[in-house]
Amino acid sequence: MLAFFNPYGNEIPWRGISQYLFYIVILFCFILMISFWLFHRLIGPWYQKLLVKYNKSIKAFWSTVGGITLIFVIFRSIVLVLSDFPNLWEAIPLHFCRLMLIWIALTLIFNKFNWLKYFAAFSILGGLVALAMPDFLKNPSTKEVRVGLDSFYYWDFLLAHFYVVVMPVLLLTLYPQKLTFKESIKTFLIFFTLSVLMLIINWITNDLTPDNKWSSNYFFLEQIPLKVNIKFAGSVNNKWVFRAYHLILFAIVGIIYIALYSMIWNILDKVYINKVNNQWIFKIQKSVAWSNFKQSIVTYFSRQKKS
Repeated sequence: MLAFFNPYGNEIPWRGISQYLFYIVILFCFILMISFWLFHRLIGPWYQKLLVKYNKSIKAFWSTVGGITLIFVIFRSIVLVLSDFPNLWEAIPLHFCRLMLIWIALTLIFNKFNWLKYFAAFSILGGLVALAMPDFLKNPSTKEVRVGLDSFYYWDFLLAHFYVVVMPVLLLTLYPQKLTFKESIKTFLIFFTLSVLMLIINWITNDLTPDNKWSSNYFFLEQIPLKVNIKFAGSVNNKWVFRAYHLILFAIVGIIYIALYSMIWNILDKVYINKVNNQWIFKIQKSVAWSNFKQSIVTYFSRQKKS
């Protein structure tokens, strides 16, 4: 049983059935995402009827789901501490997707579904990037990744990142949010502020603490987990220049992603799938979301001029 919580894995390695199941879950993740987005005009009204009839029960249900989510976040932190995890700083759940888990949990606990517009986009991105590039510890003696089906860390990584992708998409289907230019700016500012905060925490734990186990890499602002050799970063000796480079890179990626997310959101709104009078209707229509988004840009800048 203790081997199940070994940070370096157990008997089943990261290949064969472990990888096959991992990629099947990723495929299932994409199927769910696409299904929720395509059939939101069917799912949304059906759910709204349930809300009218079982409002208190549904609120209690989501609060319970949020509480369970938070319990698992805490449980993982306890496991990391007790199993002497090499990167012990991860026990404090401020890493990107772990923070998204907490945000989802609080959204559900307090039924504050309007919070979705501030974190859902980045939660989906973070989860998808993590699933595309799974990062497990190598066994120190064999230099092999043995984190497979019989390892806690396999299931923790897979299910946590599946959750931070699928849950926001599901909640956006059930509780549609209006995407506006102003809210997009707020979203960026929230995550940029968080990034600066994580950079400061990384600085404190890397430069001012003697224990390497607590040398954090929150938001990957201390070290980018890619095998690509970035010449600029590699040639810089000053840590703060290196950190500033990562922060600027993070900000640029964030701006580009918000623009792409908005574009995809508006394009998907053009696809109309619904069932009316027992007949399926499929058509490509004018995007109402795009019209609203363009108007929100005009409104935002007109208010800026007045102020």
